[in-house]
Amino acid sequence: MKYVTRFNPTTNGALHLGHVYIMLFNERLAHDSGGAFYVRFEDNQVDTLYTVDYIKSGFYCQMLREAIEWLEIPVDEWVKQSDMDLQFKQFIADHGWHIPEYHWPFNIPIDPSRGDYSLEEGEWYPYVPFITYHKVAYDAIMGVNVLVRGDDLRSEFSLYQHYRVRFGLPIFDHYYMPRLYGPKQEIIKKFYGSKSVLDYKKEGWRPQDLIDYLAESALKDPADGWKLTNVKQYPRLLEDIGQKAGSNHNTGISSIDDYLWHVEP
Repeated sequence: MKYVTRFNPTTNGALHLGHVYIMLFNERLAHDSGGAFYVRFEDNQVDTLYTVDYIKSGFYCQMLREAIEWLEIPVDEWVKQSDMDLQFKQFIADHGWHIPEYHWPFNIPIDPSRGDYSLEEGEWYPYVPFITYHKVAYDAIMGVNVLVRGDDLRSEFSLYQHYRVRFGLPIFDHYYMPRLYGPKQEIIKKFYGSKSVLDYKKEGWRPQDLIDYLAESALKDPADGWKLTNVKQYPRLLEDIGQKAGSNHNTGISSIDDYLWHVEP
């Protein structure tokens, strides 16, 4: 099967290693299967614009793309959701639906002091139907046929599949990667001050250095590809964050089921 995958960062912060960790797997899954990998910037999403204004969101689009291009990750198409507005409206109309109104307080509360995820309690914020509705439409327009995301997004699974059914779309598989943690057990997240990819660049790291660093740290057992041997323990970065791995690893994948938690449609 040819997989079409996507990485759709919200444009309210810089690219960090947690993003790279998810993005690399999506890219390999797509291209190793002969499919396509897309980057879609969520520059018009309500939870994005809740934290930054539209001008700042555009700035982050440029910053995110610069980091991804520096990493030399092959992307088949770059797109902003704001540029897909007419396609989105036509898709909704063609399927006999309407665009729901957005009402406060149905938004994702950003509270860095509390965090939005814990191993013990899971997510503390509810997913927003308004946002998931849009994701389903954008993914359908782009032909995405599998989702590989962070485990913190598991709670959106049922809602996502619900909207695909309501749109008359075939449901498909969802896979979830464990969250990435730093050497001090801190979650790698933009709002928690995690080092950005461009900061690594400024410090003299090369793209291969970061990929090797992730392979040594989170993507264990490189001889077998990026198999997550510590998937239940949650991967953590190496203690010496300044040490460059400096070696090449096999990044081919054999079966997606070997690496990730799978949720049946």
